[in-house]
Amino acid sequence: MSYEFAAEPKAGEFVAVIGPKGEPAMIFIQVPEGKAVKNRLHLDLSADDREAEVARLVELGASVHSTHDEWGITWTTLLDPERNEFCVSDSH
Repeated sequence: MSYEFAAEPKAGEFVAVIGPKGEPAMIFIQVPEGKAVKNRLHLDLSADDREAEVARLVELGASVHSTHDEWGITWTTLLDPERNEFCVSDSH
């Protein structure tokens, strides 16, 4: 299955919307408070080319925390600029 992603036309410095056109989307809103506790939400994403996607995310401000290869799945755990963890795995 292939999706076409589009940012909301009014996306700006403090808000962005991503998701397949016509499908539920995720909204990211910058808030003034710093991270104080463990993530309440942890995203596990997949990519056809995990290494290229990790490199792209690092260019956008993420940092690599660790890479794992277990149970036949390879994934990289990254940290966003506020140190929230998320993972990118190889597509299955």
